[in-house]
Amino acid sequence: MRRLSSRAMIPALTLPLAVALLTSVASTISSASGSPEWITITRCDTVVIAGKTYPQVTFAVNAPEERSSVCIFFFAPRVASAPADTCRAVLSSAPAGWRTGIDSSNGRVVWLQDNKDNQCILPGTSLGDFQIVLTRAHQCCYDFALEGAVFDLVAHGTLCMNCDHPVPAHLSSWGFLKAIYRE
Repeated sequence: MRRLSSRAMIPALTLPLAVALLTSVASTISSASGSPEWITITRCDTVVIAGKTYPQVTFAVNAPEERSSVCIFFFAPRVASAPADTCRAVLSSAPAGWRTGIDSSNGRVVWLQDNKDNQCILPGTSLGDFQIVLTRAHQCCYDFALEGAVFDLVAHGTLCMNCDHPVPAHLSSWGFLKAIYRE
C-alpha cells in the first residue's frame, strides 16, 4: 500500500482554508444520484442538544479501489423546494485522526484528515464513525465529494439520509393519555 508523497501539502491547511478550497469544488458536484457504496449509513440515533432532540447519522466512507486515497470529503446541502423544508447540519464529528467543521455561511460540512497519523482512507478500504447531527434526517439530501491528498476528485454523488426520526416516549398512565384527547 503506497502513500502519496504530496500529502505534505495538507499540514499547512487550516480547516477554514480547506472549507474555502472545497467550496470552489462544489460546482463540479453532479446533481445526479451517486453510487451508494462510497458512503454507508451505519447507524441512526437521536441526541438532545439544549433540550431539543435531533437525529444523528453515523456513517462510513469507502474509498474506491481504482482511485487514490480519500483524505478530505465534504457534504453540500441540496436546496430544498421551500425554505421551511430545509435540512441542515447542527454538529459533526470525526474519528481519531480526522477533523470536521461546518461552514455557517452555506451549510457545507467538511471532514479533513489531520495528517498527524497519515490516516487517509486507502483505496479499497473504509473508515467509520463519522457523524452528522441534522435538523431532520428523513429525505435530507447532500451532494458529496471525496478527494485525495492534492484535492483530486476521487468520487462524488448524492447521499439522502432516510432515518426515521423516533417519537420520544414518556411514562404515563392510560388515564393521562385519555385526558390529552378530552381537551
